[in-house]
Amino acid sequence: MKDSYFILFLIVLSSCEPDLVEDNRRTIVEVKITDSEQEALPNINVAYGVSEREIFIQDGDQINQRFQAVLGQDISNTSGDVSFISLVAKPQFNTQLIIINAESPFFNLVENPTYEKIIYKLNDAVDGSIRLPETTLRKKATVGFSIERLSAANTTLFYDLSFKRTTTVVDFSSGERLEDDRSFGELTPTIASDSRTLQIPQGTSLLLTYSIFNGQELLEQGSEEYLINESTENFEFNF
Repeated sequence: MKDSYFILFLIVLSSCEPDLVEDNRRTIVEVKITDSEQEALPNINVAYGVSEREIFIQDGDQINQRFQAVLGQDISNTSGDVSFISLVAKPQFNTQLIIINAESPFFNLVENPTYEKIIYKLNDAVDGSIRLPETTLRKKATVGFSIERLSAANTTLFYDLSFKRTTTVVDFSSGERLEDDRSFGELTPTIASDSRTLQIPQGTSLLLTYSIFNGQELLEQGSEEYLINESTENFEFNF
């Protein structure tokens, strides 16, 4: 009964966008979702749909796109498995997405805020079922990073912070991660203390690359790596 109701809902939804879907075609979407300890992750939303435009990720991991239509979705069971029947988008919609840990208020999809988001981008028309590789979601960490000035007023700091995103875009055909790393830095000199709060996947690291100047003279340059192991981390760099 649940499956029949859901398919009926999709048909009603797609009737608003009749040119999106292939007539009389369905596909099966399957994926197993685990955490970093390879334990099954239940209650994770998975959605297949088409986007209004190409994906790109802004600062803060905001996805600068939204579903034009969700063609199918389900939630992982206690074994971390997801399997659902979906409508199929027409081939001309080259921005077809399957989002693991999906979020869309319009389509009543709620993200689990503890875990990262993985977006599979389908570049080719769907042919048969869609079997995604086993997908591991890392927990998010809230990382506080502060810069404290201890040196004389005429010293300046240039720095860059590199880290993994909590939203990753993966090419479904090749498995290549299209959006993974993020960089944040100050192109102008930092002359005062500063602080940032970042969202970074646990089990990864934060890399600081810096140069310290006294006027035009380079006093010091180097890098420091900070490991992200806990849900909350705080680091400090002094210059």
